[in-house]
Amino acid sequence: MTVPDPLRETQSPQETAQRFLQRLKEPSRICVAVSGGSDSLGALLALHSANAREQRHSLYAITVDHALRSEAAEEAIKVGEICHTLGIHHQIRRWTGEKPDSGLPAKAREARYNLLREAADGLGSSVLVTGHTLDDQAETIAMRRTRNDQNNRGLSGMAEATLYRRSLWIMRPFLATRRVAFRMLLLERNLSWIEDPSNDNDRYERVQKRKAGVVADLAELTRHAKARLERSDKVARWIRGACRLEAGSILRIKGDALHKDPETLVEAMSVLLAVMGGKAHLPPKTRVEQMLTDLASEAMRRFTLSRTLVVAQPDEVWMMREKRGLLPLFLEPGEEKLWDGRFSIRNVTEAMGRIDPGPVEGAPAELPAPLKPSILSTWPHMILDNSLNQSVKAATMEHFIPLIDNFLPSFDLVMAEALNDLFGREPLSAPPV
Repeated sequence: MTVPDPLRETQSPQETAQRFLQRLKEPSRICVAVSGGSDSLGALLALHSANAREQRHSLYAITVDHALRSEAAEEAIKVGEICHTLGIHHQIRRWTGEKPDSGLPAKAREARYNLLREAADGLGSSVLVTGHTLDDQAETIAMRRTRNDQNNRGLSGMAEATLYRRSLWIMRPFLATRRVAFRMLLLERNLSWIEDPSNDNDRYERVQKRKAGVVADLAELTRHAKARLERSDKVARWIRGACRLEAGSILRIKGDALHKDPETLVEAMSVLLAVMGGKAHLPPKTRVEQMLTDLASEAMRRFTLSRTLVVAQPDEVWMMREKRGLLPLFLEPGEEKLWDGRFSIRNVTEAMGRIDPGPVEGAPAELPAPLKPSILSTWPHMILDNSLNQSVKAATMEHFIPLIDNFLPSFDLVMAEALNDLFGREPLSAPPV
């Protein structure tokens, strides 16, 4: 996917909505996340107006009630009333259960997208549109710049398209539209929006950046986005040419691949360390650079980073999940969970199951000695409460890669496809535009 044209200049909601609908590859069921704020309502209205001309697509609105404010339930109903007047199907999803004492914004975001995905699945849709604006983009980049002074991958900003959990494309077509444009559109149609008090709470970093009046440098944003796309392509080619997976969990890397372009090498090794360790984020760039320096100088032929053990030999490098920190996991009948961040496992029996770390089968005979303890206890094994019969097919299992399976921005799609092929998984869903 190329860098979105909307980065050139700000655009009206109506122009953007029309262009987005025309770019969709085929008639689609489009879900729109609508909180009731000006951005999401403006996005819904713009899409509804654009689609009314051709009616090529079907629009559905989904509101998530996080159950964090007493007014939220009534606000969700008001969104439904607006949708009814527009003739748009609307449903409400509620985040139930106890709320965390810390890390609430991140947990709420996780719950919100899970609920949105469930709703979209139920509607037979793989496209979810959000009302993120240029203002949101500027705030996001400002936050990422504060916390990331090494890789600077985040300076490319939010992607126009992001694949969530391998099944739902989150589309942000309004990243070149200003929030004020949405509000003007709503006022023209005599529609009011809901002001969430959390949007004025200085406790949140995004609000702090908003009040600081951050702006997006579109030229800089475009440069970072293009650079990230180019990095993704280089890393993908490096992975395809250098890596081979053994026994489902042991990575072999050609030794001569460590003498390639240093920038690509650092990025590729960062990705592989995170993937093999089941981590959702890359390790610090400085740590990876130090590891590569040590391996090249033979100062250290063994290194552990991001829960991944790295062992270097003269002609190749090996990677594997280190032995520490592998915990049991309990599964109810029919339940599916992630184990160690690396495997999605479903209990397909009617008995309670427990996943314990056990031996890796089929490890190559030439495996370096430092890795041999790890092959004894890094593969998931199911134990049933009512049976120890190993012939029972107790679970289904597939590789899970948090780095790309949670949120995959389209910038990294080419690299993700290389990882997907490396692990022998089903092809990733293609972007809808």
